[in-house]
Amino acid sequence: MNEITVHVVRRKGKNLYLRFTDPVTGKRHEKNSGTTSQRKAQRAAGEWQAELNQGIDHHGKMVRWADFRQLYEDEQVFHMKPSTITTVDGIFNTFERVMNPDKLSHITPQWISRFQKLRTDDAEPATIEGDCRVLKAALNWAKAQGYIRDVPLFPKLKKARKAKVMKGRAVTAEEFERMLEAVPKVKSLDVESVRFLMRGLWLSGLRLGEAIGMTWDVWAEGIRVDMAGESAVLLISAEDERGG
Repeated sequence: MNEITVHVVRRKGKNLYLRFTDPVTGKRHEKNSGTTSQRKAQRAAGEWQAELNQGIDHHGKMVRWADFRQLYEDEQVFHMKPSTITTVDGIFNTFERVMNPDKLSHITPQWISRFQKLRTDDAEPATIEGDCRVLKAALNWAKAQGYIRDVPLFPKLKKARKAKVMKGRAVTAEEFERMLEAVPKVKSLDVESVRFLMRGLWLSGLRLGEAIGMTWDVWAEGIRVDMAGESAVLLISAEDERGG
């Protein structure tokens, strides 16, 4: 991407002016520096130049967050899995709720650090890191398109030290048998149906929601049971599997 150079120029009147030529369109832009001091005007020119080179679109204007989001969703997110589209949309909504971004170039390391700090009150570190990964991917695309000059560094999220605790473990066969025996103790349950579901979870490794949504219709959507071969198998579409 061609860089913009801002010059200080003198026109009729007291104040000096700042001027640059769009390297793409060739169109000239200028504004009043608000000062008669050459030194102050040069400083203002440098600040404007840095701002322009950080976040210009192909018309020499600052890229608004709302415009960028629409472009990114239309050209990139549109092709992702439905579940991923929902995730990205939710994370972008979070950025807007927490930080209310206006210009794309205003997303700096300090901006990101502020976002991380504000999110610690209502989100786990893993969630915040996931939000930042989505934002970084979007900004990488913005750089490739020429909307920003550089992708800002993402501050490393500081995690609070936690005492080492034992993680969850698999249920043993003996524990599972005791769970089956305990089912009749719960009133108003269809004992055999519940035990059938429990055995299905035990043998398949499916989550509860996956098992409840499973179907025996091989032409339906979702996880399906296929009994056509020598062994019963589960058919899982790419959209329903985390790895695609």
